[in-house]
Amino acid sequence: MNDVTVNPAWNFIHMSYNYLKVDLEDYFNNLPADVAEKIRDEVYQFNPNDSIPSLLKSNNPNIILITLEGWSAQMIEPLGGEKNITPNFNALCNEGVLFTEIYATGGTSETGHSSIISGYPTIPAISISQESAKCRQLPSLNQVFEEKGYSTFYTFGGSLSYGNIGGYLADVGFDKLVDENDLDLKPKGQLGIHDEAMFPYFLSEVQKAKRPYFYGMFTQSSHAPYDMPADPYPGYDGDGYVTSMNYADKHLGKFTEGLKALPDFENTLVIFIADHGKTNIINSDTYKEDFFHIPLLFWGGALKDDWKGKTIDKIGSQADLAKTLLNQLQLNAEEFHWSKDLLNPSTQEWAICTSTLSYGWKDSAGYTIYQMIDENLVYSAYEDQAKTDLVLKKCRAVIESMYREYKKM
Repeated sequence: MNDVTVNPAWNFIHMSYNYLKVDLEDYFNNLPADVAEKIRDEVYQFNPNDSIPSLLKSNNPNIILITLEGWSAQMIEPLGGEKNITPNFNALCNEGVLFTEIYATGGTSETGHSSIISGYPTIPAISISQESAKCRQLPSLNQVFEEKGYSTFYTFGGSLSYGNIGGYLADVGFDKLVDENDLDLKPKGQLGIHDEAMFPYFLSEVQKAKRPYFYGMFTQSSHAPYDMPADPYPGYDGDGYVTSMNYADKHLGKFTEGLKALPDFENTLVIFIADHGKTNIINSDTYKEDFFHIPLLFWGGALKDDWKGKTIDKIGSQADLAKTLLNQLQLNAEEFHWSKDLLNPSTQEWAICTSTLSYGWKDSAGYTIYQMIDENLVYSAYEDQAKTDLVLKKCRAVIESMYREYKKM
């Protein structure tokens, strides 16, 4: 019923494609199930008795999730990126808690959303958000908050039919979804309403939201074709992506100033995280770890003063936001078993980064990536082949365990 009512043409085509495409079993059966599960359990192991620092003033804050379209760490100065492109976000980093070593689990917006909201890392060649029957079985942050009495809302300046993001968000149960088809706002480009108009609209929704709330917005302007109304950013040969980042940052800054005027700002937590990274004028290689490096920032009045301006340097992925956030609020995060708490001292440092063709493992030693279709090692953090094989085995163990669970859903 849901598939018929939510984007039926897309669902029909996608199901037909899945039926006809190559069998993924060839790529996800390298390890016996018991071996994969043992390794999986080892890399997810942590000490539940460890003391987790508390960042927030209360367990019941309003929560705003800003999903930043294609924001690469290479454009953000506090993450080691270019200077002055995102001055407003840079300033927010000095007022919040910045996670400096966060990596996208994939390279598309739909997999980014299921990673962030469901704590579900991307499996190569698979987007679970496009599998309505399966993604309805995923946990989601909004569900947890709704059970606690939160109102929930999500909006996007483009079309939520893209990648079936809207179908996924409906399946996991957001109270209300709004995209470009519901709004008459300008400026508007080929892909939708630009951030210049969407941030004020979203602020108006936040102002009238039933408290407490979990409200989200997905930005749009930093996606090609970069047709926002802005002059080229100087010094980068008029590069559209750089200009779009500066443009988005400008209007993000105005939005956060509006948030500070909220009467309950002191009980509001704002989370900024990118849906995925981006090739750019600094790096054009989609296999490098820089392609996956993204921002994650906790900011807002709900943060304890002694945490403002701090950084968390533990390596993790966007899928780790779910458990990290829920544990801060002392909410049950057991369903999010593919997510890790980045604030637990015993949580192990690693992230999986995938594409349709590859899987990679990022840890403190560096980045190792394997092109699985051509069976080719692209990069390794190690000169020692045995160490390379070990980290790829860890990566495969997690992915293959996920795939086996996915098939049963």
